Amino acid sequence: MGIISIIFPVLMMMALGKILGMRGILDDHTVDSLKKLIADIMLPVTLFDAILQTVFDGRSLLMILAVFILFTLMLFTARALRRHFGEFSGIAPYLCVSIEGGMMGYALYTSIYGSGELGNYLKIDLGNIFFAFTVFLFMIKTDMSGSRDLKKIFRGFITSPIVIAVALGFILSITGVGQLLISSGLYQFYSSVVGMVTAPMSALVLLTVGYGLEFSREIMGQVIKVSALRLLLYMLALGAMFIVFREDLEDAHLRYALILAFFMPGQFITPVYVDEQRQLKFVSTQLSFYSLISIAAFIVISIMAA
Repeated sequence: MGIISIIFPVLMMMALGKILGMRGILDDHTVDSLKKLIADIMLPVTLFDAILQTVFDGRSLLMILAVFILFTLMLFTARALRRHFGEFSGIAPYLCVSIEGGMMGYALYTSIYGSGELGNYLKIDLGNIFFAFTVFLFMIKTDMSGSRDLKKIFRGFITSPIVIAVALGFILSITGVGQLLISSGLYQFYSSVVGMVTAPMSALVLLTVGYGLEFSREIMGQVIKVSALRLLLYMLALGAMFIVFREDLEDAHLRYALILAFFMPGQFITPVYVDEQRQLKFVSTQLSFYSLISIAAFIVISIMAA
């Protein structure tokens, strides 16, 4: 019964998102607005709060750096193999790297362990966030539009609500101000506000994921090929992480955070870098297909974690 109580609400909310889309209650404009609300308000607050309450020691920082380096190596590996993806060779490498944390991974992880354990997932995802806003962003803009405007990319980086929340959370955590807040009389007020802002996030995230599921049979061959390469790269990366951080990963909460994160799909924002309709259909289908793999992995991990 415990496992069902974790898995069923996730599947139900995704199914509801698809049903509401089919009935016209949700449309592209509404879902885009929900995603903006999540990405610009709820997710930064969630990240700030989780980082504030997480103690980052030297091993944690090393893990963040390792994820950043691994993802960078994976991107260059995928780009070296791009010729095997035919007409989709431009965008395919970017579907093989990075992970969707805020719009999927956080919701799934907290449904297993609760929001109080999100700090474990962050020790994995922070490396991904730094990668996504630097190497990934620069390379995809260069490959897809030919743009090498470093000033514009840097401006987007430092003004991102997510980056600002992460930076502030780190500063307050490392300086000890966060712990002072937690132990003060203000914490109950702070916690109530954070809880009110972030409470709907998991449900809204799963609704948008369900709404976005779509499949195109004509390009499934290439979708499966890209997904297979992504899965292979992440299994190799997972093996490397277990070798380097074997002792750290004896902590079950951290271990399952790593496994779950490495089974997540690519960034849901990837379609904005594609203009041509067939390319867009390919990206959407691949993200949808891999999201099903992610849900299957989530179900298995839920059972193992129990």
